[in-house]
Amino acid sequence: MDIFLFYTLGILILSLVAYRLWIPERYRGVFFAILSIYGIFQQNTGNWLINLSFIFLTLGFIILSWIFGYLIAKTKHTEGTFLLPFAIGILLIPFFGFKAMLSFSPVPFIAKVFSLLSSHGSNIFMPLGLSYFTLRGISYLIEIKRGTIRPQKFLAYTLYIIFWPTLFSGPIERPKPFFDQAVKNAYPTEEDTVIGFSRIVTGCVKKLGLSSVFFSIASPYLSLQANSEAIDLSGWSSWQLWICITAYYLYLYFDFSGYSDIAIGVARMFGYRICENFQWPIFAVNPNDFWKRWHMSFVSWIRDYVYAPLGGSDAGYVVTSANILMMMFLIGIWHGLAGHFALWGIYHAIWMILFVLLQKKWPSFGVPTSCFGKFIWWVITFQIVNMGWVLFLFDSSSSLAIYFKLIGIG
Repeated sequence: MDIFLFYTLGILILSLVAYRLWIPERYRGVFFAILSIYGIFQQNTGNWLINLSFIFLTLGFIILSWIFGYLIAKTKHTEGTFLLPFAIGILLIPFFGFKAMLSFSPVPFIAKVFSLLSSHGSNIFMPLGLSYFTLRGISYLIEIKRGTIRPQKFLAYTLYIIFWPTLFSGPIERPKPFFDQAVKNAYPTEEDTVIGFSRIVTGCVKKLGLSSVFFSIASPYLSLQANSEAIDLSGWSSWQLWICITAYYLYLYFDFSGYSDIAIGVARMFGYRICENFQWPIFAVNPNDFWKRWHMSFVSWIRDYVYAPLGGSDAGYVVTSANILMMMFLIGIWHGLAGHFALWGIYHAIWMILFVLLQKKWPSFGVPTSCFGKFIWWVITFQIVNMGWVLFLFDSSSSLAIYFKLIGIG
């Protein structure tokens, strides 16, 4: 994400001047597409051959998914039954391939080779924005199949897939609202400029200020990852762990939401209004409320394209619970193909399922109305989420050791 900041702050002023003063209206989409294509050339693994392979992989993804879009649009409903799943499977290969490279032995050996080839020991083993443009490509194909959009011209599609403000870490914009704006080519208004600039400032305060403070507090805790196979907590007290774990949660939030604010602000200054990604999830008052506020563009993507097609919450408690479990499991492994990520997703699924069950018996459960009730539920929810980040960082045995230490055992 620091690459995004460097890239954005370096060219933002020049590109804004060009976009507003020199580029004719009909060529603004072309100009922005060129900026986005330039963004994928910011691969910086330290080895020109790896950089080049990542660039070609990204361009290959764009071309192949664009072709799939036309093929899906031209097939009849019955003939195209298997084309969409086939296309999605093909598009997911790079994502899961790189995730596997970083997760499974002896595949991590390949990642080690990548690191040795790098001139500065880079740990960048994936094309920039791979997770995000994969999801955008899949949603494009699904929406074509549903009939909500038509296949786009190649340049317009390229702009959508690698829209440079959101290229590296989202938000994950949906195709229809994006293409509607791209077609209109609305000129940025004074309101866009003011709101966009304020969002960039807010994001910088979060990402460069607050997140840095909390990261410095959490850094001793994060250093435990280096020895996660034999984690040593002998020099830690319970209160030190509590402080560091909480600081990590706040660092994660301010870092990621700060990036999202900057991306939204940059896009707004060019006249594009992209979706929100965070709505102060640290103030959520129940587990479901948290997941309506955290990484909203990704969670809603899973909800609309996985959870809802499986039946959502309309097929009884057992099916709803299974759907929640599937949704959260996928959210977990999206972050990495490792057991602790899967457990992190399942951990949240359990809390959400329990919450749904209790709400069926007591509809007002978890929906506080008084200030005191909201405070109590906020504390409970905050700690549920806070404890989950332990599983996000560490394997099950190390997480168990940390949980025992937090309550004074060990």
